[in-house]
Amino acid sequence: MKIIVNKKKFEETIDIVSRYTDPINNSYGLRCILFNVSKEKITLSASNGFISIVKSLEVDNEKIKIIEEGDFLINSTIFKNAIRRMSKEITISDENGDIEINDSDVKYNLRPNNIEIFHSIDEIFSAEKIEINTEKFKKAIHSVIFATSDDDHVLKCINFLIKDNVIDITATDRYRLARYSLPTNAIFSSSKDISVLASSVKDLIPNDCPKKAILFFNSTKFGVEYDNTVIAANTSDVTFPNNNDYLFSMKEIKTTLIIKKEILVDLLNKAYVINAPGYKKISISINRNELKISVIVPELGDSLVKTKDYEFRSDEKNVQFDVDFNYFKEALSVFSGEVLLLLDEKPTKILILSKSNEECKQIVAPTRG
Repeated sequence: MKIIVNKKKFEETIDIVSRYTDPINNSYGLRCILFNVSKEKITLSASNGFISIVKSLEVDNEKIKIIEEGDFLINSTIFKNAIRRMSKEITISDENGDIEINDSDVKYNLRPNNIEIFHSIDEIFSAEKIEINTEKFKKAIHSVIFATSDDDHVLKCINFLIKDNVIDITATDRYRLARYSLPTNAIFSSSKDISVLASSVKDLIPNDCPKKAILFFNSTKFGVEYDNTVIAANTSDVTFPNNNDYLFSMKEIKTTLIIKKEILVDLLNKAYVINAPGYKKISISINRNELKISVIVPELGDSLVKTKDYEFRSDEKNVQFDVDFNYFKEALSVFSGEVLLLLDEKPTKILILSKSNEECKQIVAPTRG
């Protein structure tokens, strides 16, 4: 095997593919990139066990030249670091058994691995496909991913409910729920309910992905394809909970607070100057005259901040509730400008909406005790 490649183009590809390896996995094949070199293209494959990538570089005899075909499996981290230290044109060969990487000034000899230890990447059969706007897809994921659980195996996933011409993208840790309704150009005759680990979903759209790409899915895989690239994540076999009870009907709404997000976040930050490790509760009290936010940490002190710059609609004279500081701020983070906080009677849940991100709903449960 022998190839001559332009450093910039090759390094960019290595950087992307290497993100789908796991550099500390006990299964050494998951630390590696598999190279298949043919006369027409160089195909790079990698997987961390949960998500995989297959990406090809087509031979153009300028930036990519094939002198001799062949295959090799190499540690991703070491190979990437070696390529970074090369100059414009790089020659890679295996004439002496090692993978020799050199330019005019630098030379590395790296030990290849047995190709048989590489975890083969499954072919994708009978997948449904739709075109998506990748910028909107990334916005959707950004709007929900923080609401996943760190501990619960089921709730580490993001759920994709594909129905009619909308994909409802949902994450929850049972204390809050984030949902983004992503419209599509396709209409599905039957609904699809797919859950994928959030850690895999965040890597579905790499930096070189164009604005338009193909989203595909079947019973075992969920991924994207574009420009000689296929990225596929494993779907989860667990059942994602039905969260309809979390969602509001208009009849349940008893209180509406309209306030600029920037004002509310500023108040939260000022109040939370008084805090302690593990203590995240803030108290909010609203009436027609003022909105108060307070924090009490008995061993440290207390804080109180207030504003009159808001609109309040309620049959109640005063509405009070406690919320988790981090959860509340994360829910607000996906919005800008004016936000609406809609509360039910007790309240047992807080729905946050904004015209700045109309497809998104954030629901936070008040803390108890």
